[in-house]
Amino acid sequence: MSFVYGLVQSMQEPSLPLHLQSVWNFNSDQVGLAYLAAVLPALISSPLAGYYVDRAGSDYITCICLLLALPWWIVMTLRQSLPLFITSLAVQSFFVSGVVAPVTAELASVSRTMAGVGYAHVYGAFNLAFGIGTAVGPVIGGQIYDHARHGWTAVCCITAALIVICVTLAFCYTGADPLLAKFLRHHYPIDSIRKNPDEESSSADNTSRTHIISRVLD
Repeated sequence: MSFVYGLVQSMQEPSLPLHLQSVWNFNSDQVGLAYLAAVLPALISSPLAGYYVDRAGSDYITCICLLLALPWWIVMTLRQSLPLFITSLAVQSFFVSGVVAPVTAELASVSRTMAGVGYAHVYGAFNLAFGIGTAVGPVIGGQIYDHARHGWTAVCCITAALIVICVTLAFCYTGADPLLAKFLRHHYPIDSIRKNPDEESSSADNTSRTHIISRVLD
């Protein structure tokens, strides 16, 4: 997910200014103000997400942030309203940035269960994956925007698909007790998986026959 986070954040760097200039004739000053809408929410969401993780764990907040960020990338493909676009940019940035705190907390939790592996190792792995994502993201985003017929729409749809993948991974693997495990325990409890009465009686009969035969042989 750290790779996808770096990829998502950097794919829009070359394409967002071009999109704003093409659709709404933004200049460099206006593009900079638009970027503030993407940066400022991240300053708020990360501490809030970290506060929640310390008290309730990382499983729910990771999936919630990803799910709430997903529809805004689709809204950003619309060209009818500039205020709606800026609002969508800010809201998706708020929720996408909120994933960083639970992911780093999850890495710290994993490092405590692995002998010889410390938090520095997993944090380095996080930065490595994030760095690779930010390295290839601008290239991918720029090439898609330049060669696709509807470049900005393609960038947003690819980002939405990546977020769907991350939601699936978070649902299955995030937290000491992932949401998938909770779901399976709730709908398919282990206590309900029992042998049929016929099977139990058959097993008891076989056991008694075995004891009888062993006594006869003795």
